[in-house]
Parts: sequence; structure tokens; C-alpha cells
Amino acid sequence: MKYLYLILSLSLILSMESENRIVFVYNAKSGIINGIFDYVHKFVSPSTYSCNLCSLTYDNLGKKNEWANYLNKFSVNVIFAYKDNINNQKDAFLINYSDSIQPPCVFIVKDSIQIEIINSIEMNKLNNLDDLKVLLNNRLIEFNFLN
Repeated sequence: MKYLYLILSLSLILSMESENRIVFVYNAKSGIINGIFDYVHKFVSPSTYSCNLCSLTYDNLGKKNEWANYLNKFSVNVIFAYKDNINNQKDAFLINYSDSIQPPCVFIVKDSIQIEIINSIEMNKLNNLDDLKVLLNNRLIEFNFLN
């Protein structure tokens, strides 16, 4: 029985490794306390908040409906990670994240190859959700991701 579990677990991991996905990495820390601090920071001083991905895709009520609807159109897995837990859960996200990568950023994993398609410099220059959607669409087309 122990071997059957091991084989099934390995099969699941291998199938995920070959599965195409989009991975968004927030420049924020996970957890309830950090979420409260982020919420207050965005409300009190939005211009100094360090996660433009969060600012563009969330408002004071949670995830923006326009963003949620946009993401639902993808036929691949869309994964979200926080900067402090991506290394701890590397197997769950299945990207190779190093200290040289600066969030907020976006990766695609296609045929087990990881590509950063939007880096933090580009992300932090975006002014609104439409800009993010246009840039993401262009990059997904550029890397022939959705075909």
C-alpha cells in the first residue's frame, strides 16, 4: 500500500510538471496578519504600496470582478504565490524561484520550461488593470502560450 501511494504521488507531480500554467508572484507576504497590514497600507498610502500586481487586481473589497472574469477565460492553470512562500512550496508552484527574481512578476511554464514574461520593472510601470491585461495578452501571444 505504501508503494502504491508513492507511485500515485509521483504520477501527480510528474503530470503537474508537464502541465502548462501561469504563475503570478505577489510582492507581499502570506498570512492573515500580513493581509491586514497590506489592506491598511493600500488604503492609507496607496502610492507607497510595494505590490503593484496587488494594487491593480484588488480593491478594498477583494479581487476585482473584471480580473476574476479575465482569469476564468484561461484554459490553463493560473496560480498565485506570495514572495515568502514560493520557495517553501516550490513543488506546489513548480517554478524555480531564486533571490535574483524580484516580485511582482509573472511566469509561464510551458512544456516544463519556465519563462518570466513580466518582470517587476514592467509590472511596476503599469497604471491600471487594462494595461496589465494588454501586456499579459501580448506576452502570452509572443511566447505562443495559449495555442
